[in-house]
Amino acid sequence: MSGTEELYELNQDTQQPRSLLYPVDREALRALYSRLAPGDNVTNLGPWAATSTHLVGNGTYAHFGVALRNGYAEPWAYGAIPGQDLADNQGLSGNATWNGTLLGFTPAANPVAGDAEIGVNLGTLEGRADFTALEQWAAGAAPGNAGTGTMWGDGDLGYSIAVSGNTFKQTGGDTGILTGIFTGQNHEGATGTLDRSDLTAAFGASR
Repeated sequence: MSGTEELYELNQDTQQPRSLLYPVDREALRALYSRLAPGDNVTNLGPWAATSTHLVGNGTYAHFGVALRNGYAEPWAYGAIPGQDLADNQGLSGNATWNGTLLGFTPAANPVAGDAEIGVNLGTLEGRADFTALEQWAAGAAPGNAGTGTMWGDGDLGYSIAVSGNTFKQTGGDTGILTGIFTGQNHEGATGTLDRSDLTAAFGASR
């Protein structure tokens, strides 16, 4: 695995960056998407924690992670915008590969980690996103070194992808919604999110 993985508690009373919603708005959205169903009593949502658990990956060209709070997992990913579209990068030809790490949570709050590989044919702007050696650990624990967890699912996920400008999304493969972007002035990085019924994750990689 690459990058730095961290598991820690974040106090939501701290000042929010301008790009993020204020805490009360975020709580309303979490309740809407994670707790409420048609006909639910909106005056009683049960216990509501004031802290969240985070998995964070920091690379040279991409930053990514997943926040887990009150049973709702929220993936995120960002990096510097390239100076041109991937198709216009004259420094790349043939096939390009970005390697890195995937981090995520299961619905039971088990942390998941594994290897990420994004490969693109620069001629067709099609490729693959493969996540391998996927392991999980006990809820509340931090991901350990490779081989210290138990296999998540069958240990891997694979998707065919298509590139548009500096973004990519899945066009086939395993179930889930995968979206990503290329980062760095010359597309040195790739990062994105993956949302499935059994895994909410983010990934980052570099070439």
